[in-house]
Amino acid sequence: MCSLSSVEDVWEIVRDQVSIPREEFFSQVRSLKLLLGDTLNDKAIAIMVAKRLGADVSEIFSPPLKGRVLELGPIRERGGNVYRTFTLVNPDRRYFCTAFGREHVDLLGGLEERCVKISGYVIAQVGQSEIIRVTEKSRIVELPDDSCPGLLELPTARAPSIAFIKSNMGPWIFTGVIVYEEYTENLVCPICKKPVELVDSEWICREHGEVEPETRRVYRYRIADKTGIYKATFYGEPPQETLENIKILAKGRARGDEILITKIYKAEVLPLPK
Repeated sequence: MCSLSSVEDVWEIVRDQVSIPREEFFSQVRSLKLLLGDTLNDKAIAIMVAKRLGADVSEIFSPPLKGRVLELGPIRERGGNVYRTFTLVNPDRRYFCTAFGREHVDLLGGLEERCVKISGYVIAQVGQSEIIRVTEKSRIVELPDDSCPGLLELPTARAPSIAFIKSNMGPWIFTGVIVYEEYTENLVCPICKKPVELVDSEWICREHGEVEPETRRVYRYRIADKTGIYKATFYGEPPQETLENIKILAKGRARGDEILITKIYKAEVLPLPK
C-alpha cells in the first residue's frame, strides 16, 4: 500500500507537466512498488514514475522560492555574460540572488517590489553566505500581488535602526527623521542620468553623445533616529518640497559613511510645538 501523502506531494508538483490523470499516476506508482518491493520508499518511487513520464522533478529537491523583489542591482556584463543582482524577501528570510541571461535581466527590470516565484535555481556557497544563482535554465514567474504580504509588512525587509543598516549589507526599509537638508543641482543626460560635459559649446554624454541636458537635484540630508545622526543622499523626487523635521519611511543601503536612500514611501509631520 502506498503512502498517499508522500505520493500526493510529488503529484502536486508534476501534475501540470504530465498528460495522465491523478488516478493513473497513483496506479503506476503502485505497480512499480509491487515490482520493487521494499527497495525504495513511496516518494522515491513516485519521483521515478514522474521522471519516466517526462516531468521535471527539480522542484522537489529545490522548492521554489516565493517572495518580493526588495531591490534590483544594476545590469552588468562579464566575459560576454549579462547579469544583475537582486534581493528577495519573504516572511521567513532574505535571499541575495544573481540572475544571469538577457531574458531574466530584462524581466526583472519590471519586477521590483513585485511578488515572484523562482524555481530551478542553484545555491552557491560563498564563505558563510549563500547566493541564489538564477541561471538561464531557471524560471522567474510573477505572481498575483496578493500572493505575498506587502513589502512594508515583511519583517525581513525592515531594519530596526539606521545603525543596523550601517553594519548589515543590502537594502533595508527604515524610519528616521530628517533634521537638516540641502541640495545641489547637476546637469545630466536625459537618458542615463549621468553628468554631462561641455565640449565645444555642446553638451556631451560619454555614453549617448550629444544631448540636451536636464537638471537633476541631489539631496543631502542628515537623518536621525535613537542611534544617532547620519549622512544620507537621495537622487529621487521627495514627496514634498522640504523634508526638514519630517519623519520618513524609506528604503536605503549603506554606501561608505552615508545612507543612500533609494525610495521614500511616507513622510509624516512630527507634532512639534509652535
